[in-house]
Parts: sequence; C-alpha cells; structure tokens
Amino acid sequence: MRRDDVLTDESAASFASALPDGRWMRVEDAAHTVQGDNPRGLVEALRPFLRESNFSRVRRFAIASGPYDMIRGRPLEQDY
Repeated sequence: MRRDDVLTDESAASFASALPDGRWMRVEDAAHTVQGDNPRGLVEALRPFLRESNFSRVRRFAIASGPYDMIRGRPLEQDY
C-alpha cells in the first residue's frame, strides 16, 4: 500500500467532511497523484459518486447549452 507523503488520511477525511457531499476513500496502490498511480482505481472510486451526484444533470446541461465551466458554475466565456 502506498502512502501519500503530502496529505495524511486524517487530513483528507477532514477535508472531505467539510465539503457538501464530500467523501474520502483510499484508492489502493496510489498516493497523492492518484490519477497517475492507479487511474483504473480512481475511475472505480469515482463512478458511484458521480452516479449519485448532480454531475450527470450538469453534464446534460453542458452538452445542451455548450461549453460549461463546472468550477464557476456558468457557461464558458467564448473570448479565449
């Protein structure tokens, strides 16, 4: 099992609990850069969360209305 040298399990759990609908779970064979260490494990961890969240509703909106900035919660500005 790899350990994150940046964030402890306790800190990660505390951070997740402070977010609305936040969750924390360990992805086996991964440390701080989960997407690089175990991408398949990351996807397996994210799937249930995304199914339960509003992500699918936001994604349908984004497809229907054009590019959408999910961080700011609004359509992307077109002058980039």
